[in-house]
Amino acid sequence: MPLKMPPALFDYLGAAARERASRAAFKSAAQAWRLVRADGGSKAELAERAMERARRQSVDAYVAAMPPWFRSDTGWPKIKNADQIDLAIEFLEHDPWFNESGYFKEHLATRLKQAALTATQIERLRAVVLKALTGKNRREFRDYWRLARKLDGDELRAGIAEISKQPDPTTRRHVSRLLRILNQGGTAPKAWP
Repeated sequence: MPLKMPPALFDYLGAAARERASRAAFKSAAQAWRLVRADGGSKAELAERAMERARRQSVDAYVAAMPPWFRSDTGWPKIKNADQIDLAIEFLEHDPWFNESGYFKEHLATRLKQAALTATQIERLRAVVLKALTGKNRREFRDYWRLARKLDGDELRAGIAEISKQPDPTTRRHVSRLLRILNQGGTAPKAWP
């Protein structure tokens, strides 16, 4: 039985949508500035100011797209305790898509692979991996597949077998790659407290 996703502590999808819209507005303002800059004068100056405002708004929207507990001036977050593990899993479950979110998901998957997980957390991460199988090619897949080695078990294999029946060639390719990784020395699930 699939797990029911707990209520989010942060509006992941809304923040990601705002970041994408803000980034599109900046690109549009930059394009408008490029068209008038050769002429110079007040139109070029106004376009440059608009572009700079749009750039600042884009940066602010990018920062706001990251959940507050992951924002840090010291780099990527460390995952040290059960609360941080749950927050990282929540981020992966909601799968927000915005500029550089793939890098962030890669980092979280790598850190979660190194973390001591409970049975519930393992089940939630298995659902994340299975959901990723049916998506488009994305940057974080390699790290999801590596994480799947830690999560390998009958439940994951049963979910993979069910998904492999889908006719979509991209999904079938993802399934093939994941099975190849799991069968090339993936570890059996360990007993975590």
